[in-house]
Amino acid sequence: MKYLFNRFLWVLFNITLGTFYRFKVWKHAEGRENIPRNKPILFCSNHPNAFMDALLVATTVPRQTYFLVRSDVFKPGWKAKALEFLYLIPVYRIQEGVENLQKNDETFRICNMHLKNKQSIIIFSEGICVQERRLRRLKKGTARIAFGAEEAADFRLGLTIVPVGVNYTDKPWKFREPLHIRFGKPFELSEYAEKYKTEKPRTINEFTARLEKEMAELLVIIKDKENDELVAGLEDMFLDVWTREGGRDPQYRRQDWKSSREIADTINKATAQAPDQVAALREQVASYFSKIEKHKLRDWLLREETIKGMTPFGVGSQVLIFFLGWPLFLAGALMNLVPFYVPYRIAEKIVRNKEWHASVNATIGSFLWFFWYLLVWILTWVFTNWWIALSVLFVMYPLGRFAWWFRTRWKKFRGSIRLLSLVSNESAKVEELLKQRAQIKTELDLLRKTYMETGS
Repeated sequence: MKYLFNRFLWVLFNITLGTFYRFKVWKHAEGRENIPRNKPILFCSNHPNAFMDALLVATTVPRQTYFLVRSDVFKPGWKAKALEFLYLIPVYRIQEGVENLQKNDETFRICNMHLKNKQSIIIFSEGICVQERRLRRLKKGTARIAFGAEEAADFRLGLTIVPVGVNYTDKPWKFREPLHIRFGKPFELSEYAEKYKTEKPRTINEFTARLEKEMAELLVIIKDKENDELVAGLEDMFLDVWTREGGRDPQYRRQDWKSSREIADTINKATAQAPDQVAALREQVASYFSKIEKHKLRDWLLREETIKGMTPFGVGSQVLIFFLGWPLFLAGALMNLVPFYVPYRIAEKIVRNKEWHASVNATIGSFLWFFWYLLVWILTWVFTNWWIALSVLFVMYPLGRFAWWFRTRWKKFRGSIRLLSLVSNESAKVEELLKQRAQIKTELDLLRKTYMETGS
């Protein structure tokens, strides 16, 4: 029963999280071939987005996993039993009280048991959840659990460590934001067996430093918090261009991670060696986005390919699409309004920390989506017949996806009209924006050439 229920959740979250984010395992998860079979595994991941991180990693790996989660969510009674049923294991941090740390002995025993049975466990090695595109110093808890399990088996367990990097954009709470997950090269803890037996503290430090380095290689890291908005703005403006210029296909979305990483690395290196130059670019990008927001525009409207597409034929074809697609949009929106809108409003009302917004929204949405579709199917069957009910069930999800696509297309069309109006009435302002955008690109190219291509 426990296994079947958790397999059901695995399928459910695979569908719903792949809808909440622009994420498909075969397109946006890289390195799954690094996950060994029939071996105990400790997946060591970063942790920027509450329990969304656990859901995403668990639904991406092709095997059942347990999760180490902070103990304060394990309330006494039925809640604790329910979480254990969902393969969750409590870990006691100093934040939950020094007096509780001894309870980790039981946590270590449970981990040892599962790893001995060749199971896999997900641990968030930073030991804290902060929504930022940085990797915090790793806690030593990962090393203690790993070495404790191997020591109990006299280093014959074959425990494998798999570093994981979960890469969100700067807005991980937003619906349909892109997402990339990367699995690093695995290594076995047996490599440290002899050294651990004679120098435990030093070996734990070496292991932790190695894991931190390998996890960092899987992430887009912005070292200076001041540059968060700068990197996000540059990604918004030039990610596809950067990908093409790097000889990669922008349609192959795995390549986005590499381009994002290169943009962040360029800014990181430039900040270390030419902080004034980066500060000037930061000010220029902030000014540019302030201006386009003032005119209710988006950067993509000022791209060359967008402007070229603003022909009478292009505008006319868009109008035709909206005219023909309106009934389908209305049907899809009405059918999916409850599971889409209600969870978002609940998250907006009850969530105080931004790290929890996406987790609450997507989790409530996943279950509400399932039960809403089930309810619509049953009611349609009761008031019509089984084949109409089945037909409605099959078209609800595609129509919902179409409704979102239609809504996005409509918003873009309105943006195009605003730009055309601005060109007609205040063309000098548009020219100024285009000039400023080109200048930013020139500055970025200069930084790229100086700090990436020359290896400075």
